[in-house]
Amino acid sequence: MWPTFPDCDYYDEAYDQTSWFSPCMKIYYGYISKTICLYDGSGRWRDCVRACLQDRDREREDLREIENDPTWGVWYGCLLHLPAIGVDHLKCWISCL
Repeated sequence: MWPTFPDCDYYDEAYDQTSWFSPCMKIYYGYISKTICLYDGSGRWRDCVRACLQDRDREREDLREIENDPTWGVWYGCLLHLPAIGVDHLKCWISCL
């Protein structure tokens, strides 16, 4: 069964929960992912990938506290979380084939 079209508002929520101490993730949630989610169109594969990416990101919600830390936020967000999201994209693209 294919997922329904995912709600792009997820990225607004993630943006609101992320501070500017993690500028990479703030930009990712507020601009990059939100724009792609809204304008990439829909279809079975695209909708599956969106849902998969949002599900995988939800698994990391508890780690946003580290990203919001003034000392560690930039390091965690830019050097650890952002590359993990890149891996998530690859995994979701393949699993939705």
